[in-house]
Amino acid sequence: MSDPTRPGNSAGIAFILNKEIINTTDAKMKILAHAGDIDFMMGDFNITEELIDRAPARHDHKSATKALRDLRSTLNLQDTWCLKNPNMRTFTFSSNHNTLSRLDRIYTSTCHLNSMTDWNSQISHILMDHHMVSTRFAPPRLPHIGRGRWLWPIGIMKDESLIKQIIKLGINKQQQMEEINI
Repeated sequence: MSDPTRPGNSAGIAFILNKEIINTTDAKMKILAHAGDIDFMMGDFNITEELIDRAPARHDHKSATKALRDLRSTLNLQDTWCLKNPNMRTFTFSSNHNTLSRLDRIYTSTCHLNSMTDWNSQISHILMDHHMVSTRFAPPRLPHIGRGRWLWPIGIMKDESLIKQIIKLGINKQQQMEEINI
């Protein structure tokens, strides 16, 4: 959830556990946010909500789809990529059965519709069978930071001629400062 006094700063995270792959017997839950306070929900949902998200097209199990839609409705979340690209197909998973699916999604709060840009789905550098889904979150009214802090280019760290010049300039400046203090 976002902090209304500091837009863009995070103030909480929500987790959903898959009981089929995680032993939830000893898991404990502590409520840190209430429904409607969540800004993002993302991951591999293993179902699709729309026919356009599968090739060949087919409906997923109705109760699973309804449960996901009910959760999204309760949390006031939307499939923002889908809203911005209603007729576009992209797939994040391909099975051994020659099917494609958009299983990996980022749901966002409805208030962030215009804050989400640069949506991407690409093969991850980490070996996995799903594509990595990403987006840029840039809420309005954030201060412009520019290009960030300046960094010394790593490639010139071994330039001995440059390092000798810097040392010489530093010694000269130090001598000038000592002369002023005298």
